[in-house]
Amino acid sequence: MATTRSTKARIAALRPRMATIDIRDAGLKGFGVRAAPNTAPAAAVNGRDQTLPKAVTASNS
Repeated sequence: MATTRSTKARIAALRPRMATIDIRDAGLKGFGVRAAPNTAPAAAVNGRDQTLPKAVTASNS
């Protein structure tokens, strides 16, 4: 899992791959971008709720 700054240009440069990739933002803890094959990149937020891991993915498609 890569960790880098999520900029508009970096997200636009993501290309489809054979597998789903997660790119976490280095500056905003818990935030990242998920790019799956045959779909547009989507924002992903990870966190905890009473010690249980939670994940939410949002896209505009």
